[in-house]
Amino acid sequence: MAREQKLLSEQSAAILELIAASHSYEQILARLPDLTYPDIFASAREALDLLTSQGPKPLDFVERARQEHKRAYAKWSPDEDARLERLLQAGMPPVEIAQQLQRQKGAITSRIVKLGLEGKPREPAAQPSAAPAAGAPPEARVVVPGWDRIRQRLDPEPSAGV
Repeated sequence: MAREQKLLSEQSAAILELIAASHSYEQILARLPDLTYPDIFASAREALDLLTSQGPKPLDFVERARQEHKRAYAKWSPDEDARLERLLQAGMPPVEIAQQLQRQKGAITSRIVKLGLEGKPREPAAQPSAAPAAGAPPEARVVVPGWDRIRQRLDPEPSAGV
């Protein structure tokens, strides 16, 4: 069932339009000579009553986001930045980091970029006990996701032995 919408009276609307146009009380009374000061005050009261009778205001976007992500739009602390970096280096995907830090996935990816962490190598799943020798076959090398892209940025002309 639709709620009946209350409207502002014509007189109150006219008075409030003049107030919104920066008219003084004297200018309003000069324009609408049948009014008195109490009429102007009554119009303001009517508008306030109308606003408060509309029920609870809808949640803004921050409040809606915080229903699901407790820390949404909150300022990042140095501890959170450090935790983000640790989780990222441990290989945790941004979606899971978002759950851990109670933030939205977009906040995580934005913070990763802001902190310059998007190109940092992550810890491989299993690390060998000793580093392979320089001439070791390719299968003995540890593969770090994204490392090739970083290497290409640093050295656009790959050398023959790498």
